[in-house]
Amino acid sequence: MIVYIIKAADVSSLPYETLNALMPERCSKAEKFLREGDKLMSLGAGLLIHALLGISERSLQYTSFGKPYTESGVHFNVSHSGGYSMLAYDSSPVGADIEQIKEYDNKLVPFIFSETEQQWINNSPQKRFYYLWSIKESIMKAVGSGMNLEPLSVKTDPERSELILNDRQWYYRYTEWNGCSIAVASAKPFDDITIKLLSPSELKVLI
Repeated sequence: MIVYIIKAADVSSLPYETLNALMPERCSKAEKFLREGDKLMSLGAGLLIHALLGISERSLQYTSFGKPYTESGVHFNVSHSGGYSMLAYDSSPVGADIEQIKEYDNKLVPFIFSETEQQWINNSPQKRFYYLWSIKESIMKAVGSGMNLEPLSVKTDPERSELILNDRQWYYRYTEWNGCSIAVASAKPFDDITIKLLSPSELKVLI
């Protein structure tokens, strides 16, 4: 499955007036972030929705848990971290997560991972923490519940790339790229994750 990524730094080079005209709802949402980097990543996520899906965010519908979807039946998910914004879309429910790999609070581990998962993480804490966490989050987002679903209820197996949750089969893949963990989950089988980094010139063409 292809995931599309843009750099927040590249978004900053685009005229804000143009972005506000294209996606006023997203610009209003981005302004609520205190840090400039977070604003730019939020704008980047909105730009990916506008450019790749060809829709306005004002036309999106939302589930009771707040997950957006399109009336056309296209499923998509966005995520941003570490100066990057990412989008994945498909004909089936999909969830995507990108996380900057950095030090984490070990106190969170018992609330996120089962004892079996914790034992596996202990052999290589930082790398395996992000491996499992990104997979869990992508699955929770694909299901549509997000953090309303307890992370502990998502039972992962490092030896597998699929699981059953809420009586439905889910498939997932993981990769690392530019200091970030990336995971995608879908309701249908798919090959490995392919990353498409959009260049500044491609961004300008898309808008």
